[in-house]
Amino acid sequence: MLASLRSMVSSLLVFTLCCSAIAVYAEPIKSVEAGKQDVKGHQGQGGPANEKTVNVNTATKEELEALPGIGPIKAQAIIEGRPYRKAEDLLKVKGIKGGTYKQIKDLIRVD
Repeated sequence: MLASLRSMVSSLLVFTLCCSAIAVYAEPIKSVEAGKQDVKGHQGQGGPANEKTVNVNTATKEELEALPGIGPIKAQAIIEGRPYRKAEDLLKVKGIKGGTYKQIKDLIRVD
């Protein structure tokens, strides 16, 4: 009986640890998904300034690299092409074509 009780306690402990681990790893995923939902639907040009969007005229290289399709080379090219009068001006940056622009247009703004 004592062995059975120890086995149950051990199983309960393992179960609790597994649940805790799942909760720890699942929480950041929820946060990222919530962040994506907040950004959707915001217009990069002409919409209100939003903390979720990136101002391409003042963003750091790291902030630009966080945008989809923008790596270190494109981020540096964006910085070197400043200032921009409208978001569509990014299409003039070497390496940024329509596909990349489509990915980032709702995530950027020009102030």
